[in-house]
Amino acid sequence: MSPSLLCLVFVTFAYAAPPFVPVKPESAVEHVAPPRADPCVDGVHNVVQIADINKPTLRIHTQDAVAQLYDVNGNPSCYKGRAKISLPGQIKLVKGKVIVTAPSDIRKSGEVLFTYTKNQRFVGTLCKDGKVLNKLIPAEACRQKLYPAIGEEFATMLSKPGTYDMEEIRKTAGVGPVVDLPSINSAINMIVRGDWQATLNLVSEGQTIALVKAPSNGEWLYVD
Repeated sequence: MSPSLLCLVFVTFAYAAPPFVPVKPESAVEHVAPPRADPCVDGVHNVVQIADINKPTLRIHTQDAVAQLYDVNGNPSCYKGRAKISLPGQIKLVKGKVIVTAPSDIRKSGEVLFTYTKNQRFVGTLCKDGKVLNKLIPAEACRQKLYPAIGEEFATMLSKPGTYDMEEIRKTAGVGPVVDLPSINSAINMIVRGDWQATLNLVSEGQTIALVKAPSNGEWLYVD
C-alpha cells in the first residue's frame, strides 16, 4: 500500500511524509530514552492530532484522529517540547474514526491532492492542491490515485456510508497499531528537516469529498 495513502486512511489521513511500511504489533520492549534538554513525555509532548475541515458538503469526515510519534528505538520523539517525526522512526495509531455520510465511486476516480508547506522562506509551499510548485518535486508527490493502492476492502469502506473506528480501520488495512518510518536519503535530509504542515484533499468525480489538515494541535510538525 502507498505510504501517503496508508496514512490517509489510517486515522483518517495522516501524514504527507516519506514512505510508511506497515508492521505487525510486537511485544512491548523497554527502551532507555536518551538524555533530553526539552520535555518529551509519552502521550503528552509526542502527540499529533489530525483536523477534519468540517464542511457540510463533504462525504467523508474524521473524528478524534490522534497519533503518537517515536524514534527508531521506540522512545517518544519530540522537538522543543512538541511532536517530531523521526526518520527512521515510528508512528503509533492511537485512536480515530472515519465517518462516511454518502457513497462515492472511489475506485473509478478517487484521488488525493496534497498541499505541503515548510516553514522556511526559501522552500515554502512545494505542492498546492495537487499542483507542483517546485520543479524538484515529482508530480506523484503532490497527487496520487487512491485505487488500487488502498486495496479492495479499504476502497469499499471509504465508499460505503457508515462509522468506522480505529480497530476496524486497522483490521481492514491489515496493519498493526505501529507504523514504521524508514530513513531518508542523506542528500535530501537538509530539505526535509524542519517544520511542516500538510493538507490532504480527497476528490472523487471532480468533487472534494474529504479535507483534513495535519497537525491540528499546533501550527507546525517538526520532521527530522
